[in-house]
Amino acid sequence: MSDRYVTTARVNLRATPDTEHAPITTLAPGAGLTLLEIRGLWHRVDAGGGLVGWVHSAYTTPAAAPTPPPGHLPLPDFASPRAQLGSVDGRHARLPPLPGGPTDPHEIVRLLDVEHSARYQPTRLATYCNIYATDFAHALKIVLPRTWWTPAAITRLQAGEGVGIGYGTTVTELNANALYDWLSTWGAAYGWRQVADANAAQRAVNASGRIGVICAARTDPARSGHITVIVPETEAHQAARDRGVVLYPLQSQAGSTNRAYHTSNWWGGSQFRAAGMWVQG
Repeated sequence: MSDRYVTTARVNLRATPDTEHAPITTLAPGAGLTLLEIRGLWHRVDAGGGLVGWVHSAYTTPAAAPTPPPGHLPLPDFASPRAQLGSVDGRHARLPPLPGGPTDPHEIVRLLDVEHSARYQPTRLATYCNIYATDFAHALKIVLPRTWWTPAAITRLQAGEGVGIGYGTTVTELNANALYDWLSTWGAAYGWRQVADANAAQRAVNASGRIGVICAARTDPARSGHITVIVPETEAHQAARDRGVVLYPLQSQAGSTNRAYHTSNWWGGSQFRAAGMWVQG
């Protein structure tokens, strides 16, 4: 999932995600970890030297993100007058600003109308979770790009060259698999903070009034992963909890089924090679 995790205290590395068995070893504070899997509040990690096991997420934190170049990278998203909620044309392009410039995530849920808008309706061959998530972020003026620079273009930009936006040449469209990689690599530079679990994600979103995302990349790279938007809870719409702890955040999504609101643990299946949760701020 990510090699940018470290321990925050002495922590036991365990063979199973529980405390029922003796630990394999104890890791020192600051130990570097490769995050392999998340299961509830437990992280399966590679601690190096052949040590692989489970640690409790309370004792890990994402390490510092790579330092972006000055000014970060310019956004290469396309704009097109054909990109409209009532049309399937121009789906690769971002939407124009929504009326009223909404700042409330629930107003954006209403305006995008994911369950009925033609822009997000699945076809026999494709679903559009990535388009809905990026539209949602753009409506809040949050960076979650529809397209991103190719590796060759990034090298040129970091060398100070001017690079034009060319669809399929200097930029490429981001499906959910690619969005997972973008969030892992570039997300922190654009305000995305990775959190350890559903409870932390929902708590952060509720406190900020902003949004989060859950993004998972498929094991089979020929198939797209999935991404959902985490929204703040209201009296009418709540996350799924067990004894006060959030198990499944309150989400909004396009996909094989489009849902304005839902709660589920869709990211926990073996079809995904990696999954993560990010919040703004």
